[in-house]
Amino acid sequence: MRDQGGLHLPKSVTPAGVALASVASFLTSFGIVWFLSPFDGTVASVLFILGSMVVATFAVDLGVYKVHRRASTGMDYGRRDLAPGRAAVKLLGLYASVGFVALLWAILPIYREETYQPFLTLAQWAALPLALLSVPYVLFVDAHQADPRDGYWQMGKAVLLDRRAVDGAALWLHLRGWIVKGFFLPLMFGYFCSALEGLRGYDPATLADFVVLYGFLYSFAFFFDLSVSTIGYATTFRPLDTHMRSTEPTALGWVVCIICYAPIWAFLQGNYLDFETDWEWGNWLWNSPLAYGAWGVMILGCLSVYVYATAQFGCRFSNLTHRGIITSGPYRWTKHPAYVFKNISWWLIAIPFIPGDGEWQTAVRNCLLLAGVSGIYVLRARTEERHLSMDPDYVAYARWIEENGIFRRVRAIPGLGWLAYRGHA
Repeated sequence: MRDQGGLHLPKSVTPAGVALASVASFLTSFGIVWFLSPFDGTVASVLFILGSMVVATFAVDLGVYKVHRRASTGMDYGRRDLAPGRAAVKLLGLYASVGFVALLWAILPIYREETYQPFLTLAQWAALPLALLSVPYVLFVDAHQADPRDGYWQMGKAVLLDRRAVDGAALWLHLRGWIVKGFFLPLMFGYFCSALEGLRGYDPATLADFVVLYGFLYSFAFFFDLSVSTIGYATTFRPLDTHMRSTEPTALGWVVCIICYAPIWAFLQGNYLDFETDWEWGNWLWNSPLAYGAWGVMILGCLSVYVYATAQFGCRFSNLTHRGIITSGPYRWTKHPAYVFKNISWWLIAIPFIPGDGEWQTAVRNCLLLAGVSGIYVLRARTEERHLSMDPDYVAYARWIEENGIFRRVRAIPGLGWLAYRGHA
């Protein structure tokens, strides 16, 4: 797609049909779990929802869009180079990679917390079956890879202490990818289980009350977000073009991302950025039902865009990594739509500009604290842009958005020129 100035909007790595399949399978499987309760435990219900989404998403990805034929997979199906020795090295590298993160899960005290137990229990149960299934998978991928000396081969050679064969940069890139997976996958899975338990606490008969409906839809939006996040970290497969191309190369990028999650965020917000008070939008508008409903709809509208943006990832969601450029859905409107509309929702929820005590000093303090949170997301957006700008497709996308996005005129406002895309520096 080109505009009149000749700028090009690249195709999205995740087509719109994949996002639709993700949402449809999520709604269907959640409806079955919520209304019929066919499973006894939360984990079984979670696996049913996630499994349904994975099957539907990859069915469309493979059957309709033929993602396995993309050059970006690094696969050459005309090549059939069976090399058991090389594949064995890669299997060793895979097992060592899993062992590396499993060791961290075993020794770090935080992984004894309840949030992580559903995933860690599941991981112990699934370890042997997955180890066995990985053998034919690695043999297949290795035989058809255009460049079979990938990160797993590098890791295997490192374990074998073959220093001359190891590319340090490639090995470090591989390890960073597994650190991302090891940090986020158990956390997202645990949150997803907790979110499902919370949603089960709602009685469908009470949803006619807008106050109850708002709470349900608010939780439901983040429940869907967690489903996409969990799947993204769990399904990094090269033949399906969901592999990690690269990981965030800077310390700043890692810091501004990791601090937004447990356990760091609780400390940071509680001690330095506590913009949340007992006075929020619901308290402010409780005695005005019409205004309450309108304000609640605005918040839910922002979250709808947030969910719409999340859905575009299909099975490719992941912090701190490059897994292809998304240009569909709200990403055609603006860069970082999830960040933009999630932050707007926070301002609408917290109403820091309308203090409960009526004091202007309180309003200024609360606004500055929430601005600090939004500032972290600005830094996240900047570091992500710098990372993704190593890909020419992202550069083309960002330049197209600069001229065609819904916020294209904002940078013309005095003092906001710094919001303009800077490219790779």
